[in-house]
Amino acid sequence: MANPQTENGHLLIANEIQDALCRIRIPGEARQILDCIIRKTYGWRKKEDQISLSQFIEMTGMSKVHVCQAIDKLIKMNLITKEVVTEKGNESLPKKVTASVSYGFQKDFEKWIPLPKKVTLPKKVTIVTEKGNKSLPKKGTTKDTNTKDKKDTCPFQDIVDLFHKILPELPRVIALTPERKKAISARWSEKIKTEGGRTPNTLEFWEVYFSRARASPFLMGENDRGWKADFDFLTTKSKFLAIIEGRKYFGNERS
Repeated sequence: MANPQTENGHLLIANEIQDALCRIRIPGEARQILDCIIRKTYGWRKKEDQISLSQFIEMTGMSKVHVCQAIDKLIKMNLITKEVVTEKGNESLPKKVTASVSYGFQKDFEKWIPLPKKVTLPKKVTIVTEKGNKSLPKKGTTKDTNTKDKKDTCPFQDIVDLFHKILPELPRVIALTPERKKAISARWSEKIKTEGGRTPNTLEFWEVYFSRARASPFLMGENDRGWKADFDFLTTKSKFLAIIEGRKYFGNERS
């Protein structure tokens, strides 16, 4: 039997904030992520904290795709803050560029943006395949099967959304063409692994990859031509590998 005690740790939240949370409608998975952020910040008397996607997954049991979707919803509702911080070495061509993401709770509830009163949520999540739509099973049969499905299904739009969020200064993707899907799928299937153990068939990898590209002044337009990278450039195999390995684009090289 559970026997929680306040002396073992507790949250201090103003009654006004709790009252405001009671009034606003937050979808279930988004509320789970919000509770995680409050736990990791207010639970440790902090305003913000660096929380990885793997921590959200461990705390909620949700998939990476659903975690990212829930985070996006909370940002749109202005319930949380998110900051991507890149850290580079002192060398002109750093071999390592790491990125961390900090989250915080927006305590000014007057800035929150409520969802519309009527929102119809889909009852089934579907995967679009070449042979048609296949409904996801309500319950997975085994852990291995679930893990394989998550990694084999390339979330094209989620990757594009991450690109727009982390690199808003670069040209936007207007159309998710078959050619772009082919390039994304090819990079998603690359058999590589970063030093942090991330592989391209996870959204966490793409979040770090786009943050790594952002750390390159050259790719962001600081060059003699004012040229900026775009989504197609970043998903080309040779450029993709060069950015991951830090071999180019962190100095004054040409594209």
